Amino acid sequence: MEKGESIDKWQKRWEEGHIGFHKGKVHEMLSAYVDQLTDGKERCRIFIPLCGKTIDIVWLWERGHEIVGVEAVEDAVLAFFQEQSIKYTVTDVPGMPGAKLYQNEDGRIKIYRCNLFELNRTILGDFDAIYDRGSLVAIGPCDRIKYSELMSSLLGKGGRILLESYLYDKEQFKWKNHSPFSLTEAEVKALYEPKAKVQLLHTRDVLYDVFREAGLEWMSAIMLLLKFD
Repeated sequence: MEKGESIDKWQKRWEEGHIGFHKGKVHEMLSAYVDQLTDGKERCRIFIPLCGKTIDIVWLWERGHEIVGVEAVEDAVLAFFQEQSIKYTVTDVPGMPGAKLYQNEDGRIKIYRCNLFELNRTILGDFDAIYDRGSLVAIGPCDRIKYSELMSSLLGKGGRILLESYLYDKEQFKWKNHSPFSLTEAEVKALYEPKAKVQLLHTRDVLYDVFREAGLEWMSAIMLLLKFD
């Protein structure tokens, strides 16, 4: 069974600046579908797994939401607060040796620096929504069930997930066991249904040069909305 990239490998990618997945602007699909993510509600509590240093956090925070992220690489967490000029505090996480919690002054931006799978609902609380931009597709296939069960456990009644996935010909991809993994709408449904209804919102071509160099002739991104009962 395929494995994903280890935390050490992610650390090395950040140290060497190999972070092509990071966008220097707000994700256009988030701005287009934020009302579907929040169900039009104000002051939602939103979870962002494997958040890196995305400025989507600030964009959602400025709109009144509370954002909780998790990121295993400390360099990414520090870069987020420094690049956004946001003052922060750092505290230990009770019961989680080595884990740290970074949060801004008003407490509406929190980022846990730890392994995602060390977290649970007892530590995090529950959420109105989850913004999964490139997180599930970064998880090794062997951990997808564990991942989807964790995400489902964090959502309250009527919760939603806005999820971006990628499609490509796996046989063409030269970077074996390298994210982003290809994950179809049917595969997402297999992970989350019947707990959630999965709706396709958007499909677009995203064959960037780096993926052409990896052997791909085509690559698409799909945006899915998951609605939980």
